[in-house]
Amino acid sequence: MIGKTRLYEFNPRYPFLIELKAILGKAVSFIPDKDREKYYTPRLRPRRKGKPIK
Repeated sequence: MIGKTRLYEFNPRYPFLIELKAILGKAVSFIPDKDREKYYTPRLRPRRKGKPIK
């Protein structure tokens, strides 16, 4: 946990990971933009130069 935010990760060995991510992505695409902005906050601080993206 970071502060009061609980972080989750997908298990990369989960056999249906690709399908799960696809269905979650499709579900998010049906959320209205107004509601999506309410729950998604972009990164506020810039990333260090040259830092690899995971």
